[in-house]
Amino acid sequence: MKVFHFGLDKRQVDLLFSPLRTKVDVIRLLMNTIKIMLVGDKLPTERTAGMLTLRVSSMNRLIFSAVDKIFSISFPFTTLQQEDCLRFESDYCDDIDHRITSEILALVNSRHYTDFTDIFGFADAVIEAGEDHEDLWGLVRELMMFEDNYLRYDHDPIRADGKRHPLHHLDISYTSSGTFKLGLAGRVTPEVFVDILDVESDCHFLDTKCGDFR
Repeated sequence: MKVFHFGLDKRQVDLLFSPLRTKVDVIRLLMNTIKIMLVGDKLPTERTAGMLTLRVSSMNRLIFSAVDKIFSISFPFTTLQQEDCLRFESDYCDDIDHRITSEILALVNSRHYTDFTDIFGFADAVIEAGEDHEDLWGLVRELMMFEDNYLRYDHDPIRADGKRHPLHHLDISYTSSGTFKLGLAGRVTPEVFVDILDVESDCHFLDTKCGDFR
């Protein structure tokens, strides 16, 4: 297993912790996260407002943590370590660099990407974006289809409402039609959150009588 940590400043926390509602939001998150990992800046403690962790093992995941919030999605790419930097590749792109992440961001931010009633406009946008990367469509298709496996821990005193919206809870999935909450008896640390996700560690159990993880 390999683990890579990246400190996040406040601007990066605000960017990466924007609400996820659709797969387009997840793709934006992935591309912006890769940009941060490619730069690999070492932040001084006084500027660190959150942490980004990439865990490469049988679970290939990104974990984002800040004050009272932790969430994770799957990372669909292969990670290669070269001296003091990381490189990322997929089955369709052998170097997911700053340029191609910018091209993907420009594509998903265009109206053609979400307006599927205009299939020709969408095709034209993909073809135009892929002029310098003939395999861009394969990468776009991979991003559209990969399973993101979203899980989020929240400590939410503002909207807490007894058992209907517990102070401590896990959010499972993010789409309005599929998301649900799992109430927790207390705070979850980043270490416990990762352990819940880790398929190589012992399982956590939900006590159906009191709803506690143990």
